[in-house]
Amino acid sequence: DINYSAQDKDILTAIGYRPDAPSRDDNREKFTPAQNMIYTRRRAGLAAQ
Repeated sequence: DINYSAQDKDILTAIGYRPDAPSRDDNREKFTPAQNMIYTRRRAGLAAQ
């Protein structure tokens, strides 16, 4: 199991990814480049706070 922080779960859920899904590697292939970019930007924004 992968344990995401609450912030990560909120971000992932917002872009349409379910953090409780079985394998992150399986789901990584389903991400669009836009979703990856959104996640990266939001994660960077949270890290900067």
